[in-house]
Amino acid sequence: MADFIFCLNAILPSFLLIAIGYSVKRIGLVNSVGIAQFNKVLFFLLMPMITFENTYSSDLSHDFDIRVISVAFFCVLFSFAVMAWLSPKMTDDRAAIGSMIQGSFRSNAVAFGLPIAINFCGPEASGPTAVLCTAMVPLYNIMAVTTFSIYNKNSKKRPDIAKIAKKILTNPLILSFIAGMIIQILPFDMPIFFTKTVSSLSRAGSTMALVVIGMQLDFKNAINNIKLSSAVAVVRLLITPAIALTSSIMLGLRGPLLCAPLFILAAPCATGCASLAEAMDGDGDLAAEMVVFTTALSLFTLFTYAFLLKSWGFI
Repeated sequence: MADFIFCLNAILPSFLLIAIGYSVKRIGLVNSVGIAQFNKVLFFLLMPMITFENTYSSDLSHDFDIRVISVAFFCVLFSFAVMAWLSPKMTDDRAAIGSMIQGSFRSNAVAFGLPIAINFCGPEASGPTAVLCTAMVPLYNIMAVTTFSIYNKNSKKRPDIAKIAKKILTNPLILSFIAGMIIQILPFDMPIFFTKTVSSLSRAGSTMALVVIGMQLDFKNAINNIKLSSAVAVVRLLITPAIALTSSIMLGLRGPLLCAPLFILAAPCATGCASLAEAMDGDGDLAAEMVVFTTALSLFTLFTYAFLLKSWGFI
């Protein structure tokens, strides 16, 4: 019972923040324009501050572990391969296939996985999880571009590779990681007023990311393509995390180093899946439905993984 209560206290606050965000939208305190503005603030300011603070304040010799990166990369590539094989058997709509493949491997790592890992494993998880998030950003983007280059509404249309490469290299999360690395190697400490400001923004980002996820949920559309969304959910929330958990334990990962790959890979589909799918001629509506569906189901799957870790003594 003690393990159950511990996991409930670690996981439930994140979903209560999502519920608050959903309620804020439902009662009309924010509209679609406001949600879009919140997203911009998160993407360009608050989430980069999480990465920046965790990078410059972490001990990379301790937080960087090639086993963590290897597990995450393998699981992402495995998810990609499974859905690339499965989705054409379920639909002949190439745009839908592209969105299904993206949804299977692209998790809501920074906005969802990172806060939950920290809630569950404590501040010690922030370093390894932030390092892993930063490593996953370019991988997610490169794989998404590759996916929609093959599966889209207009198979003859190809994205501007140079423009996509520029977006990847100028991604705020990547830039904030680089900035954090620079700060870390400087021969002097940052002034207290600077670190306190960054820390405040970082904490705000962890909270607001979950609230904004709630604002974006639309359950009316979540059942439109329940068969396709269910297939993605099985891979995203069950198969991939199970492989990540098994592989991590076999490699000897424990504590925060185990939390990092598990909660990143067990997170629901990234909220950015829909906008990227729409921009690259994928099925944006299906992508949005998968975000809602996997977010709702992850309440139960994430709690289960947390409970198993705690009761088995790995945390």
